[in-house]
Amino acid sequence: MQLGGPTSRLQPSGLLGIIWTGVAFAILFTILRTAIRIHVFHRLFADDVCIYIALVILISLGVLHNHAISAIFKIERVLYGEVVYPLDFKEQVELFLKLQFSIITLFWTTLWAVKLSFLMFYRKILAGLPGHMIWWRLILVFTVLAYLGCQATNLKSCTPISNYFHIGACESRQNTYFQNLNLYYSTAVDVVCDVLIMALPLRLLWKLQIKKKQKLALAAVFSLAIVIIVVAIVRIVEINPMFKHVDPVWLALWSMTEASVVVACLPSFHVLLTSRSSSAFNRRNPSNSRLRQQDNTTRLSEVALSGSSLQNTSHDIARSPIGAEN
Repeated sequence: MQLGGPTSRLQPSGLLGIIWTGVAFAILFTILRTAIRIHVFHRLFADDVCIYIALVILISLGVLHNHAISAIFKIERVLYGEVVYPLDFKEQVELFLKLQFSIITLFWTTLWAVKLSFLMFYRKILAGLPGHMIWWRLILVFTVLAYLGCQATNLKSCTPISNYFHIGACESRQNTYFQNLNLYYSTAVDVVCDVLIMALPLRLLWKLQIKKKQKLALAAVFSLAIVIIVVAIVRIVEINPMFKHVDPVWLALWSMTEASVVVACLPSFHVLLTSRSSSAFNRRNPSNSRLRQQDNTTRLSEVALSGSSLQNTSHDIARSPIGAEN
């Protein structure tokens, strides 16, 4: 059964090398993130907890791929017609199906844990702004429902669910339709959620009366989610779900790449950039180390520059990158 393209030239060791390199970077940047938080705040916050959950799940995904690697490559080579069915093919496929069910579930949980981290992070910017908090709550509800939808379409991709773990039991036209639907739906809501979450601080920033250069710099920090969106789109294109079967090697590669980028880079860079921006502003403006009671426009401008919460206007700017906890 040809998938419509040449088989992957990756070897099992190469795929595992990429997967664990991504996991290693995720661990490294999470340690960096923690060090920044402890140094600046002397404590951790709700968004940090979400990242730790995502990191633990990411490591679990790496372990599951370790166990599934042999089956993944055997299945790919059979699908592409490179080899005939090996004697242990049935056992390998059923092992893969059991692991893949867990991998898909944990993959989306990893991404959504990071989305929740960003939502917790941005909540402190919007605290004290009722109109913006309404949007925050609506986006939170949509994000939770989107996650439940990902899991529901995964369960629907093979009915009854007991068939999921048996070779050839999920090959009906309906099952194939829902398998591809799960890929497209989950990717679509993944991207939509990222856009909505990214829009939360940008919507506030748009109304601020600050210099254009400062506004662009803050917009760049808040728009880091674009990287996630690009990786998600590349993933859906590369795994090629238009054909009857998804290439398991490319699915593993791009899924772990997306998860690693999401956990490793973006939350940590977000914290690092806002911390450095906050400290730089404080050094240039020592007299403004504590925000004064001013008109709303000026306060919003200083909040954007310092990254502090509107509910914590008495906090030291250098100690508040986008909202310490109350």
